[in-house]
Amino acid sequence: MLILLLILNTQLHEQTDWMGGDGLKGPVTDWGTRYYTSDSITTATEGQASLVANSWDYTSSGWIRHDLDTNYQIAQHTQGFMPGNINGDNLLDLVAYVVDSIWWYQNNGNWNYIKHLVGRAVAGSSDAPCVYVADMDGDKDDDVLVATASVGLGWFENQNSGNTWVYHSIVSGSYHRVCVADVDRDDDMDVIAVDNARSVQRGNIYLFRRTGATTFSKETIKQFQFFDPDQAWRVYTADFNNDKYPDIYAVGGHAYVFLNRGTGGPGQFDQTYWRSDMGGNPNVDWDGAWAVDINMDGWMDLVTADQQDSLSGHPYGFYGHINNGTGGNYTVELLTSTPQGEYTDGSIARDLDLNGLPDIIGTYHKVGWFRRGPVDVFQEYLIDDVMQQRWAHWAYTAELDPECVPDVDLLITDKGAHIIYENNMLKGFADSGYLESSILKLGTVGSPYTKLLYFGWDACVPDSTTLKLYWRTTTDTIGDSILSKAWNGPYYTVSSAESISLPEVPCPKFFQYKVEFSPTVNDSEIAALYRVWMRDTICVNAIEEQKLTGNKTWIKITSENKILLSVAQKVDNAELSVYNSAGQKVSVLYKGLMDVREYTFVPRLKAKGVYLIILSSKNNYNQQVITVAKLVKYN
Repeated sequence: MLILLLILNTQLHEQTDWMGGDGLKGPVTDWGTRYYTSDSITTATEGQASLVANSWDYTSSGWIRHDLDTNYQIAQHTQGFMPGNINGDNLLDLVAYVVDSIWWYQNNGNWNYIKHLVGRAVAGSSDAPCVYVADMDGDKDDDVLVATASVGLGWFENQNSGNTWVYHSIVSGSYHRVCVADVDRDDDMDVIAVDNARSVQRGNIYLFRRTGATTFSKETIKQFQFFDPDQAWRVYTADFNNDKYPDIYAVGGHAYVFLNRGTGGPGQFDQTYWRSDMGGNPNVDWDGAWAVDINMDGWMDLVTADQQDSLSGHPYGFYGHINNGTGGNYTVELLTSTPQGEYTDGSIARDLDLNGLPDIIGTYHKVGWFRRGPVDVFQEYLIDDVMQQRWAHWAYTAELDPECVPDVDLLITDKGAHIIYENNMLKGFADSGYLESSILKLGTVGSPYTKLLYFGWDACVPDSTTLKLYWRTTTDTIGDSILSKAWNGPYYTVSSAESISLPEVPCPKFFQYKVEFSPTVNDSEIAALYRVWMRDTICVNAIEEQKLTGNKTWIKITSENKILLSVAQKVDNAELSVYNSAGQKVSVLYKGLMDVREYTFVPRLKAKGVYLIILSSKNNYNQQVITVAKLVKYN
């Protein structure tokens, strides 16, 4: 006979970035990149949280230069000198374009790198080849994308820890910029690129949506007129309206933001895009664009550089395109001016000194950074003016040191060299600090209630420091009530990745975590947090209480193992499926239109055991909606 039992169908909630800022109490259905509150914690550096710094050496002696490979001449506008997990040894390797080929540099520690060939990718007539590093096939090592005037657009698949590479073409033609993101959140990487429609440097914006292991469909994001001087130069992605879907931004004669409507299908990017105006002046030439919450209000902004001072009438310098809180409109403000455009080509905005505020890094004739102070003043600090060709066009940040101290190093591409600048500025840190997450609203397939399973984290913790984590829940229906509950813990982190089994809590409705960075023994060593996660499953008690008959649609199980389904309202695209205890779909009993009536099904399952029967449909956004579910034991 069929009876109600617990199923092992679990759901993962995680947070791997805190750059979205504080002040978001929740409840939220996904932690995303924001959190509730903190003190003495820097979160302005992507992918980590740590104590803020309080002692620095801002001079050029605070940086150590490492020339990765200078025995070549690279194209003037080469971009994409980036870190990547190539051979899986927990040290970040580097990838770069050099003389019509892509190379990866194996990190052996102590700033020593061994050069390996990825493959040839002839630049052709373009002086702006581009590479981008991403895990395209989901095998936990990084692959390398390439865009040039000769090869078009494609990617090299890393098949053997960097020893074997197989090239997959995405599209032929002439392209010069590429990046990736999972734009439809279907767990595979899509590709965004700019072609050379106007010249070797500018063109139209396209999305190549993943359709198979090595196949893509092409969609137009923005097609410019052939002689339009405002065509795109750089293109990247960020979430500007906090809906968890990557939006697209680009720069050229204007800065553009194309919002992702999150429908999951073609045409999801809003063509009523925003673009910068600068008073209608046609001669502004934006470059070096990076998305960052520059004013720390929880909304992603853009930081760009103006290269056309003599024509635009605006100062050379870095400008903030300040998000008004919708992602669809921005106010352009001068953040800091620079003399004669010395830094306004390659640029990036990140927290270099770990004071909790984003800084600006710029390159062109020099390499320097602009430290943001507590009164929003950006102070210029020179890093290097002894460059080989004095034509740097690319800047990127990466934590290349194997130590825990989360100092951010710089990757710079000069016309004659790829250069690493080791960050040696940080001399001391705050004694302690804490961060509390937003309140997470719990819920899983078939039930709005949850049973907790595990709580875990990834971190780097030196022996001389302590990192403590806490959690708490509430069964109340009001999310704020969790703030009066006692914390469970502390749990001490002593290795890079740990987890604990959570005790039985009767169907909690909300979950929150806290992390404490405890006093340091040695000022030069601090802990860094990289990931926090929680796993849950369906709460069987809640299922029994609710009898799974929401909206008066119900399921009954007979003693003959027949399934009786009563549908209370018409369902256009219904699917009645059976899942095993591992959460795998093992049978589809019905698919299609369901009228208001009763149905009878006889499941023919291969093995006895515990199963979950789910009636689901799709909403207007192509998202699954659970109408009713039943946990059963099949005899």
